Amino acid sequence: MKAFSTLIGVIFLLAFLSVITAGMSFMSISNLKSNYYLTQSHTTSQQSEACIDEVLRRLRDDLNYGGGSVPLTGDTSCTAVITGDDTDKTITSTVSNADFEHSITASIQIFTNGEATNFRITDWTEN
Repeated sequence: MKAFSTLIGVIFLLAFLSVITAGMSFMSISNLKSNYYLTQSHTTSQQSEACIDEVLRRLRDDLNYGGGSVPLTGDTSCTAVITGDDTDKTITSTVSNADFEHSITASIQIFTNGEATNFRITDWTEN
């Protein structure tokens, strides 16, 4: 009888430890997923901002640049849409990365002085 109660105690202890181990594994997987989504969201946001920077560089070279697909790092690219006139433009950059999409809309004023072109960002909206 003593051996039977010891065996039952060991089985309950193993079951209890298995439940704790499964719970810890589930928490670890949840933390990994949360970290992945946070990292992807942050990366997509940075890529949208990099796209705006690249569009401004292209506009500095050619004030008639109309936007389009802008290649970024690796196989990621963004779509840039430019509207407006010669002195006021609105740039919208959209990056899609895995399950994430991030857009930035920037309104700019363009100033030219001879061959120098300068920009002033008057509005910045992130979606």
